[in-house]
Amino acid sequence: MFLIWGSVPNDGPGLCLTLYDERCTAYVWASWNGFLPMRGMCFFAAISAIILALTSDVFGWILATPPFQFLGKVSYPLYLIHMLIVVWLERDTYDYFVDTLNYPAEDAVVMIFLIYTPFLLVVAWVLEIIIDRPAKEFAGEFDRQIRRNRPKPMPALNSSGVMERPDEAEYYSCSEFSKRIWPIYAFIAWLLFVFVTTEIFAAFHTYKE
Repeated sequence: MFLIWGSVPNDGPGLCLTLYDERCTAYVWASWNGFLPMRGMCFFAAISAIILALTSDVFGWILATPPFQFLGKVSYPLYLIHMLIVVWLERDTYDYFVDTLNYPAEDAVVMIFLIYTPFLLVVAWVLEIIIDRPAKEFAGEFDRQIRRNRPKPMPALNSSGVMERPDEAEYYSCSEFSKRIWPIYAFIAWLLFVFVTTEIFAAFHTYKE
């Protein structure tokens, strides 16, 4: 069920990715000839995938494999950045292949997929490391810092290489908390740098009519 609905962008005839004038067969059968709305079916499809993950050892093993673990980590940055790549770089490259190099449309689509999919995954992976992961770690540290009943710190290796549990009062002090969330400071500094350079560029740049 949840595999079928990836090819249906909206309700209505002709909206399967088959370029037919009528609804494709998969849509007709799964939606009871359009009786079930597409949004509702997407909801049930998502629930069915979650239930399958919770009840199927095979599907759970598949999701635990390194490729799916990697996709799980980069999924949110991938979601945020993919439209920029799709509607800008991929579209311009497609137009260049078809209009300038006279490639067949189908060949151009395949080449764009092979060229930009690794690039898109690498960009999402970098964004996960420098933005998504520090933000989640900061949220976790901040949550533990402000709790009324703070959890005991996890044991860690000391300077002698021996596992020991840090002193709770020292671990939750402002200085130690600031050390643990240093990536968020780097991210804020990067945002300030982008803001300042953008404002300087806008102030001194003369735009053509």
